[in-house]
Amino acid sequence: MGIFSNWFQDATERPEVAVYQIGSNFDIGKTEGVIDKAYINNGDVYAIVKKIADNAKHIPRELWRKDGDEWVQVTEGDLYQIVTKRPNDQQNIHDFVEQSITNLLTKGNTFRRGRKTPGFGEAFQEIIMVNNNILTIDCKIEDFNYIPKQYKLELGKNKLIVPVEDMNHVKFYNPSDYGMSSCLGLSPLQAGLLSLVASNDNKTAQSVLVRNQGIRGLITSRSERAQTPEERNQIQQAADNRMMGASKFGKAIATSANVDFIQMGMDATQLKIIESAVMKLRDLCNLYGVDSSLFNDPANKTYNNRKEAEKSMFTNAVIPVNQKDIQSLSEWLLPAWNERDNTTYEIRQNLSSIPVLHEDEDKRAAKQEKISKIIISILEAQISNEQKVHSLIRSLNLTEDEAKEIVGNETQEID
Repeated sequence: MGIFSNWFQDATERPEVAVYQIGSNFDIGKTEGVIDKAYINNGDVYAIVKKIADNAKHIPRELWRKDGDEWVQVTEGDLYQIVTKRPNDQQNIHDFVEQSITNLLTKGNTFRRGRKTPGFGEAFQEIIMVNNNILTIDCKIEDFNYIPKQYKLELGKNKLIVPVEDMNHVKFYNPSDYGMSSCLGLSPLQAGLLSLVASNDNKTAQSVLVRNQGIRGLITSRSERAQTPEERNQIQQAADNRMMGASKFGKAIATSANVDFIQMGMDATQLKIIESAVMKLRDLCNLYGVDSSLFNDPANKTYNNRKEAEKSMFTNAVIPVNQKDIQSLSEWLLPAWNERDNTTYEIRQNLSSIPVLHEDEDKRAAKQEKISKIIISILEAQISNEQKVHSLIRSLNLTEDEAKEIVGNETQEID
């Protein structure tokens, strides 16, 4: 139960109502806040989520309106401003989409509240992002399913109850008992919790290794006579002067003194800890459907691989999550606007702005243009149709039937 359940609930409704608060304890304490802190404490998670969100926010969103049997793009008006330029006074569309996608990818949930203006009916005039950590959901049972009853916001002394119809909740499907009863989505990081924890532990281990590698070894005297404290301090000071500094990390310095150096480097186990970081990176990338070569995976960083990885990132990660966000927003926001303006609106993402997706199309277009020029040149040549057919077969590797179809029906059977 959420921390505000007794305050908000009516005693008569307790048997069928569950209250859940999102935030540092939305995972019921099982992960001890690991998911909440993943985006700000784990560099790999931050890089993956930010790359997806940054690419999503730069895909233009367009508003279209149905005019008879055709769709016409809308380029002005209040609704156009809300869905393509500035959803609220505090955010432009880029900031809005970035926060929405980031919340969805880290928490598994995004919440947006609609605000109406007197005199404009039921159509929302502003869409405000809601911080997950200040929101509580009341869930009720209806038709053997848990559904939201209302949403509650609390920040400091400010409290607000938001009706279900005024809140847009985007989430990833959560088939767990907790997910069903809480009406909350499943965070990818919850599904990959073991990989996340292992990644955090690996980074902690690497940090400890680097700190402990300040001492690379021991300098001892070869003499049978033990060094006096004063002699030891002199050797230490001379060694520090010559060996200290990041540029000399891991190096040994030559000396004419009669001393021995005992190595204290990393053993095989320590090296494995560093090498295993790549495996944890790949696990996290797999959670989000992106290729690890985009995030400094040393084993998979060729130019061709990177181009394919970028294309795959858009098709498998960026575009689907952006479309999910747009679809949920459309189903919640547009009906009231459709009724008010007596039309049908649609929000689309403009994929023509993504160069990596159109490189193959550009190549195909260039190839087709070259083929067209060859065909025109042959057809306009002052030669017989039979010779044109032979030329097309040789130049474009066509079959005889294909060449004849291009030339026309006047050709005779070729010997």
